[in-house]
Amino acid sequence: MLHKIMAGNSLVSLEVREQKGELQLYIAKSDSKLTFNLAQTKQINAIIQAIDSGNFALKEYGKFQKWLEVFKISISEFRGIKSIQIRERLTSPTFNGFGKQWVALPTYKLKELQMHLTKIMQEFVDMWTSAKTV
Repeated sequence: MLHKIMAGNSLVSLEVREQKGELQLYIAKSDSKLTFNLAQTKQINAIIQAIDSGNFALKEYGKFQKWLEVFKISISEFRGIKSIQIRERLTSPTFNGFGKQWVALPTYKLKELQMHLTKIMQEFVDMWTSAKTV
C-alpha cells in the first residue's frame, strides 16, 4: 500500500511494509529514503506532538535537536513554518555521525502523512488479521 503526497515542491512517498513479521514505515523524498520500525515511528510522533503543544522550546536560531538510537531529529522554524529533518545516524569503529539518507518536511505535512499512516496501518492490520483467520 503506497501513498504519495506533496511536501513543498517534492513528492513524498509513504508506505507501511511488513518485513519479517514487523510493520515498518518507509518515507522517501527525492533521492533520500528512511525506514522506521513501529517504536521509532511512535517516538517521532511523540516529539512532534510535544513541539506543537509547546512542551519543547526551539533553541537559538529556532532549532531543536534530539538524538534517537538510530536517527537525529532536527526541528527548525523559518518564516513561521516549523519543519522537521530526520537524518540517519551511522556508528562504526571508524565513524560516528550522519549518513546520507534524510527527509525534511514541514511539520504540518508530517501530520498529514501520519494521518495517512494511521489509515494505511489499519488497512494493513485488517488485511493481516483477515488473512490469518481464513
